[in-house]
Amino acid sequence: FAADNSLAMDGWAIDDFCFESNPSPCAQSVVENGGDFIWLDQNMPNPANDLTEIAFSVPKTGNAELTITNLIGQQIATVFKGEVNIGRHTIKVNTSDLANGIYYYALRFDGKQMVRKMVIAK
Repeated sequence: FAADNSLAMDGWAIDDFCFESNPSPCAQSVVENGGDFIWLDQNMPNPANDLTEIAFSVPKTGNAELTITNLIGQQIATVFKGEVNIGRHTIKVNTSDLANGIYYYALRFDGKQMVRKMVIAK
């Protein structure tokens, strides 16, 4: 991030960049060179109020589970459990029943798990 010396302090940011190496171009998905990777995006918005979206990507068709736990590791919600196709998926999550605080959400797929932190602020 950077900002100029103007009164408004407008700035700039870079997102979605990659480093290329010949002859391979940058990957456009979670599957690169036959990889078997899952990806879990940061929930948006974060901090969340009553509704947030969680996106994830899987490398093949299979069963996925998306859960929310509190800070002491207690699972408090399963927001998705079922079969998904290869690619990117977005789940809308109602967080109105969650108290203010920090939570973790986890994606489980094909024996792999990825976890991210979510903040609830009302």
